[in-house]
Amino acid sequence: MAPGGTVHPYARAGDCTLWMRSWTACGDWAGRSKDNDFVSGAFDGALGAVAGPDGGVPAAFRGVDGRVHRTEL
Repeated sequence: MAPGGTVHPYARAGDCTLWMRSWTACGDWAGRSKDNDFVSGAFDGALGAVAGPDGGVPAAFRGVDGRVHRTEL
């Protein structure tokens, strides 16, 4: 994702938690950070996300309950 000119790659870890890292305008990688809204086992499969026009990142994912959920990262 690239809202606000900063790149934010997201990745699901082996314990099914969601992590993010930022590529800053200075040309450096910032540290990794865990998204605490995605505790271990909160989602199953891939996460789909887009950079929104307002700088937000709307995302959709399949939960462990088998349902599709929408959230804002």
